[in-house]
Amino acid sequence: MKVGIANNQSFTSVIPVKVFIDGRQTVDDKTVEQCFNKFRKIVTTIPKNTDDSRILNRYIMHDKDITAVKILDGEQTPDNATMQIRSAYGKDYIFTGYEAAYMSVLSADIGQAKRKSYHKAGHTKTHEVYNANAEFVDKIKEFADDKSAYLKKGGKFLGLHINMKSNGKKLEVNDIKFCRIG
Repeated sequence: MKVGIANNQSFTSVIPVKVFIDGRQTVDDKTVEQCFNKFRKIVTTIPKNTDDSRILNRYIMHDKDITAVKILDGEQTPDNATMQIRSAYGKDYIFTGYEAAYMSVLSADIGQAKRKSYHKAGHTKTHEVYNANAEFVDKIKEFADDKSAYLKKGGKFLGLHINMKSNGKKLEVNDIKFCRIG
């Protein structure tokens, strides 16, 4: 059974996010994306252990979108359509629901423009690819600027801190924390 996102009245789709590894913030794009992918797996699949269940429950207490797009009866949600992380203005954001689905469509448009350009011109440095990329970046900035879609508690905006632990070789989600921002 799928629960529709359009019926969710507490729809919040933009959450500023910071990632911390062993207590220190990381700003490296590849590391942030790697950590986010581990976090996304926890909140978009059926938890396999009590730590994952604790993190999922803490997250859905604040972001009702994940509850709304969760597929019940033990099935998995489609990752990219329900949750994405993107950067705008030097900050990272989690987008859920409509915004994430819209970005998936724009990502597909970029891929199609690249394939078409490569097939016709032998390269991807074409006007069509440039425009598709520009539309994608502009939409991310538009979503990041839309404060009405931000997660709020008591009238204050909330951001998410994803705390990772490292054993030197492997990163694991240790905990999450919602913090007031702005």
